[in-house]
Amino acid sequence: GLGPVLGFAEEALEASTLKLTVLAGFREAEDVCCAAAVEQLREAYPERFECRYVLSSAEGRVSSPDVLASVAQTADAETHFHLIGNGAMVNEWKAGLAKAGVPEDLVTTETYFNHKVEADDDVVDRIAAQVVAAR
Repeated sequence: GLGPVLGFAEEALEASTLKLTVLAGFREAEDVCCAAAVEQLREAYPERFECRYVLSSAEGRVSSPDVLASVAQTADAETHFHLIGNGAMVNEWKAGLAKAGVPEDLVTTETYFNHKVEADDDVVDRIAAQVVAAR
């Protein structure tokens, strides 16, 4: 979930010059958690930390066109993708990143449920197209 990611982000930002962008997906606005911790990181590292909440009830999934466009604006050839959550999302993004030529060592995953769900080929293609454009 988001809490452990923010702990990692805090440690990484303190110990390096990395730029971190977090896309955190929630169903509804009232489901958003850790807002105070996100705001503290934004204030402490305004040039190196950003967090965007994706509300599936309003914007669709993290593979929706608007979200993919924001990934294309952020990602480059050195971007590390850490995918956490529903197996459908993780499997689609993992397949899309592979199709886009992202090296395996730049993709890590944590899948919470739906581990065996098949990736939707259309979603995989959309992800790959946006990531290729970004790199």
